[in-house]
This record gives sequence, structure tokens and C-alpha cells, in this order.
Amino acid sequence: MSTGPPPPAPGVAAPSPIAQAARGYGDDYPPLRGQWRIRAAGLLLVATTLLYAPWMLASLNGSAPWLAWPFAIANLFSLAYGALAVVNAWSRQVPAPRPLPYGDEPHVAVIVPTCGEPVPMILRTLSSVLEQDWPAERLTVVVSDDGHDGVLEAAVRDLPVIYHSPPDRFAPGRDGAAKAGNLNSAVAMLDAEHPDIPYIETRDAYDEVGSNAFLRQVVGQLEAEAGLAFVQTVKQAQVSAGDPFNNWEPMFYRGQMLARNASNAVFPCGSGVVWRRTALREIGDFPTWNLVEDVQSGLEALRRGWRGMYLPIVGAVGQHAPEDVPNFYKQRGTWAIDTVRLMVWCRLKGLNLRQRAQFWEMLAFYLNALRRSCTSRASRAHCSVRRRSSA
Repeated sequence: MSTGPPPPAPGVAAPSPIAQAARGYGDDYPPLRGQWRIRAAGLLLVATTLLYAPWMLASLNGSAPWLAWPFAIANLFSLAYGALAVVNAWSRQVPAPRPLPYGDEPHVAVIVPTCGEPVPMILRTLSSVLEQDWPAERLTVVVSDDGHDGVLEAAVRDLPVIYHSPPDRFAPGRDGAAKAGNLNSAVAMLDAEHPDIPYIETRDAYDEVGSNAFLRQVVGQLEAEAGLAFVQTVKQAQVSAGDPFNNWEPMFYRGQMLARNASNAVFPCGSGVVWRRTALREIGDFPTWNLVEDVQSGLEALRRGWRGMYLPIVGAVGQHAPEDVPNFYKQRGTWAIDTVRLMVWCRLKGLNLRQRAQFWEMLAFYLNALRRSCTSRASRAHCSVRRRSSA
């Protein structure tokens, strides 16, 4: 049993308000309800599509085929994307809670990759990790610092954590240049010094623990099901009122991930996720080919017959989120490019049709955004042509 949380690190600020709210709420989550509403809305969308598509094709402007047919093709793609979303959302699944009993806790390693983040922010994240409901002697926390920051190293010296300094990016022997390389270096260190640790959590430097029972709930699922490779939880963040940049992603975390549960097509989101070490070892640790490691790592595990799970408790709470246009587009643009590269060039062999459909929907989502942009421009050009003709 744990002897209680360690004292907070000197100078560590209080948890963010949203993290305090998440911990106050606890780890309860509602059972699945209202699936008939989702199915009814989906059937209505399909019926509307069947009415609209023939009408659209019959109403094309034959005098401007260079505009009409690209417009029609783009709209047909959007309609197909909507139908695919209906099929994927038809079934959803919420796992039954399996909290681990006290005294049965296995050893868990928590890797916190850093690269120049503010030291107080990192310390607040570490404080939340160390103070959660998990025995201290069953927890190994690694700060893997790609920034090689002496101030950070000194700040964590008195904490029960391991400070790890990976090889420089592109240095010989480093497996991956970006975050994946940082994680792989920390995993290699753990294999050398703590080879028997069965579970590895990855947590971004700015993500506090949400539910205090995060590990107890997540590891309980992994302990109960031997074929489970990883468990992902909800990620939230401290945002402005109304979440104007949709950083909470409620449709994704409260809807699509539940549908992915039903299809065994869940993927890790980089933080608030715990991996089974044997599964991670089987896929060669964190992939370095794609721009970010999270989606591809999950895909590689699913391809090999492992299962993934989404547990709708708040596991990670970001201390900040992109709330200006340049950083927002940088983040979402990275996600979009990463998804397109993954779905176009990565092998999907080993996935069944339902799993593939869930990943195809991801690709269609980003391509549909391009479709909206092109259709808007075509419509403006068409209106301009009509105005000149009228004049």
C-alpha cells in the first residue's frame, strides 16, 4: 500500500482549475444511452442523401462543365463521407469499469518527454503524477529531456523521478528524431535498468493527471484482458470560456472514440495512455516514420491482432491549448498531414473491414475539409461568371 503522496515540489503552483474539476468529478462515467437517436439521425442523413444526389446531378449547369463537374464530384465525396460516418457510428461501446483492488498494483513506468517547456509547468505535471492514487513504490517516473535543460535537471533532483537525457536528435544510435526518438530512448533506458516493468504510460509535459484513479482504472483493464495493448482516456485542457478553438473535441472523445471501441479501432492520442510493454515491444516501440507516433503506434498494434480500448475518464488535462490562429493551424495541420501520410502509404494489412472503415473516415474528414475549400472557391467563380454574363 502507498504511504501517501510525497510533499509537493517547492515552487509548484496549484493544479489548474480544470484539473481540479476533473479530480473532483472522479472516475465515474455514464452508461451508453441514446444510441437510437444517433441511428435515427444517420438514417435521416442517408434518406436526404438519396433525395439530394439525383437532384444535384440533374441540375448541373451544362454551360459551365469545368465548374459543374468538379462541384458534383466534390459533393458526391462529401455525401459518401457522411454515409461512412453513419455506418461507423451505428454501434458504440462503453467498457465496464474494472478498478484494480488495493494491494494488487503492478509496477508502472511513466515517461514524461520534455523539450524546452517551462519548468514550473513540468513540475506541476510531475506533482500530479506522483500524488495520484497509486503506491509510490510501484511507480517509476522518467523525465526524458530532449532540451537538456540544466535548470530542469536541478529542479527534479529532489523528486522521486529519473532524469534522462536522450542522445541529440539525429545522433548515431538514436531511434527517431522527434518525440518518438525521445520516448524510445527512455524505453531503452527502462529496459536496461528496469526490465520487468509490465506497463508504460506516456504523458506530455504539460498534461496533468485528471482522475486521481487514472492508473487504477486503466491498469485494471489491462490486467483483466491479456490481449489489450493499450488504453486511451479523455484528454481535456485549460481553455477560454466556450472553448472557441474546440480543443476539448467533444464529438471525438464523447462519440467517435466510443464507436471505435465497438470496432476495435481505437488509437492512442499521445498522452493519458498506458501501454502493455509486450505489445509495445512487438511493434518495435514507438514508430519513427510518421510525423507523430501516436496514431501509427496504435495502428501497428491493431494490425498484429492486439486490441485497443478507450476508457471515458479524464486521464490528461493540458495546462494550455492552442488558442491563436497560427498555433491552432499548426497543430491541426500536423494532424491532417500525418493522417494522410499514414493512410496513403502505411500498410493496413491485418485490419478487418470495420477497422479499416474507421481509419478511412479519418482520411475522409481531412479531405472533406479540402473539398469544402475548393467547392467554396468554385461557387464564387461561378457567381462571378454569371455576373459578367449578365452585364
